[in-house]
Amino acid sequence: DELMNDEIKNAECMFCGQMVAVVSDVPGEDSQLLATRSCSCDKAITFVEKEQRKEKADQRIYERFGEGEKALSQESVGFLKTCVEQMCEGRIKRINITTDENANINMLMTKKGKLKIKRKDTEITDIDE
Repeated sequence: DELMNDEIKNAECMFCGQMVAVVSDVPGEDSQLLATRSCSCDKAITFVEKEQRKEKADQRIYERFGEGEKALSQESVGFLKTCVEQMCEGRIKRINITTDENANINMLMTKKGKLKIKRKDTEITDIDE
C-alpha cells in the first residue's frame, strides 16, 4: 500500500539508453537520474561510484573542516567541497591550499581513485622588534 503514493514509470539510462522501471515519491524528481543510478551498464556504475565518492568526501570535509574548535569559515569549507568535486571528476589531481585561518590543506587523488586529505594547522606569532 505504500507504493500507492509513489509513481512507477520507465525512464532511460543517460549512458546506454536502457529502459529502467523507477519509483519516485518526490514530485519532479529526475527519473532519468534515478534510472541511471539503477542501471547496470559500466558507465552508470562508474557514475554511481563517483557520486558516492563525492558524497563521502563532502561529509569528511564537513567533519574535518566545518565543525569543532578549528572549524574553517563556511566559504573555505565550500571552496574545499568544490575542489573535491573537481578532483572526483578527474579535473584536478592535487591541490595545496593555505587558508587565512592558517590551515595548510593538501588534497591528492591517488591513481586508484582514493582521495587523500591532510590538514596541518600552523601557528603564527608576531614578534615586535
